[in-house]
Amino acid sequence: EEELEIISNLSGLGWYIYPDFNLKKWIFDIYNGRNFSVSQNTNPTVIFSPEFDNVKSQEYIDSLVGFGNYAIVAGQGEGVNREVIAVGSDATGLDKHIIFVDARDLENSDDLQRRGEAKLNEHKRVLTFQSEILPEGPFEYERDWELGDIVTVKNKDWGVTVDTRIIEVTEIYEAGGFKLNVIFGESLPTLTQKIKSALGELKIESMK
Repeated sequence: EEELEIISNLSGLGWYIYPDFNLKKWIFDIYNGRNFSVSQNTNPTVIFSPEFDNVKSQEYIDSLVGFGNYAIVAGQGEGVNREVIAVGSDATGLDKHIIFVDARDLENSDDLQRRGEAKLNEHKRVLTFQSEILPEGPFEYERDWELGDIVTVKNKDWGVTVDTRIIEVTEIYEAGGFKLNVIFGESLPTLTQKIKSALGELKIESMK
């Protein structure tokens, strides 16, 4: 599941598994979310904002914890003979966030670029909107938007407008009515994910 999540983050494609009762099999399928953001002009736009009366509450997280936009990737070899490449942003000064990638487990030097890009994807800046969506708003769930789509999220008071993907939808059925909790953007890494990432680095280190 974790490998599939990494592939999804790199490709922008989603995946799901559902039962086919006629074939008596589980079906694995992929989907490419639609783009309803204000930055495109092919589809109708979908905007989530208190101004549109379709958001009850919002929480915005902009985290640079663990962020990297420039990777130094070191392959096989020792000392001055070790193959080293750089991957990432042209940013300079305080805008450059460097990570080191130990890739000596790779036998093919052509794979260093891909390893660096994959690691940068794991160290992205986290921009997340967590919102409670009002179902009676102008945009209807599963008709105008759904999980995996790209939409625009806005909060005028905070001066924030972002085009971002819907990565999680929680449907809540209570005595008081139906609620939708939606996460836009990137989810913050959990402690378990951080530990697994660190263990992965230790595994590479032990292979030296």
